[in-house]
Amino acid sequence: MTDYSAVKRRMNMNHVLQEWLVRCRRELESHPDHLLSFATRRAMLLKLGPLMPDARGFGRELGVGKRRRLELAWWCASQVVPVWESTFGDRAPCDLLHLVRGYLDGGVTLEAVKAATDAQQGRLGNSPQGKDAAYLACRAMVACGWVAVGDELLVPDAGVSDEELKESQDPDLWDPAFLAAAALAGGIPGTPHFSRNRMLEFWTWYLDIAVPGVCRLVR
Repeated sequence: MTDYSAVKRRMNMNHVLQEWLVRCRRELESHPDHLLSFATRRAMLLKLGPLMPDARGFGRELGVGKRRRLELAWWCASQVVPVWESTFGDRAPCDLLHLVRGYLDGGVTLEAVKAATDAQQGRLGNSPQGKDAAYLACRAMVACGWVAVGDELLVPDAGVSDEELKESQDPDLWDPAFLAAAALAGGIPGTPHFSRNRMLEFWTWYLDIAVPGVCRLVR
């Protein structure tokens, strides 16, 4: 049986976020494929700190909430670099992650991140099509870039409607965490190489290590 009190003892997280982590863990353990739904994940991500959207609805300012969510996206995407590199020699997606890291640490402009994200998004059509692990890993790294430029897909904005955010499937495939989870699990549920145990391993890391870690890092 999971010790939910261990989750609640994480440092530098408010009570509401602690309770959401417990809720996430219960959902994860009860799902037959060990998935963490976008609806639950979205609610938890919003508890990491406020959105500060511009006139178009994009949250480009690096406040506490945005910085935490971007760190989390970077941590998730970094997990799948070996999945991509073991299959392809193209460094472009990994270089995009280096730019995001530079943006978080200072010294790289948001414009540079956006240009690299746009370029890699355009190259996705040249990557292997389908839901294989390497393709999903590349998409996770690109999705991290979109979080950096303010397209967090947490509230309706110029590019996504409220109805789309509430749809049960599509947002999962845009989110860096889900894409990284699927890449490490060998594919999305229902595909030949999908492993529910590896899916559980990723989401356990996400809830027990990554989310508390970014909360400690960014205060």
